Amino acid sequence: MSSVLADWGSLVESGRLPQVLLVTGREGTGKRALLAALAAKHVCETGAACGTCRQCHWLLAGAHPDVLWVQSVEGKLLSYAAEAMQELLSLSAAGDVRARL
Repeated sequence: MSSVLADWGSLVESGRLPQVLLVTGREGTGKRALLAALAAKHVCETGAACGTCRQCHWLLAGAHPDVLWVQSVEGKLLSYAAEAMQELLSLSAAGDVRARL
C-alpha cells in the first residue's frame, strides 16, 4: 500500500487532489485505510500525517470539520449523491475542499 499511498500523496503535494474521491472495491482491500492515510497527509499541518498536530488530532478523533466520510448502502452510491457531496464540500468554511470519502 505504501507505493499506492505515495502516488496519491503526490497528488496532495502538487495540489491536484480531486474534491471528491469515490473508492470502490471488495471488502477488506484497504480502501478506508488508504483514504484515512491520504486524508491525514492532506490535513496535517506538517504535510506528513504526523499524528500530533491539531489537525491530525481532530482527524484521529473523527471530528475534523473538513473531512466527511460516507459509506455506501448495500454497496451502492448513486452518482447524484456524489455530485451533491461535491457541491456541499465546495462550501467548506475554509474555501478549500479537504474532504474525503
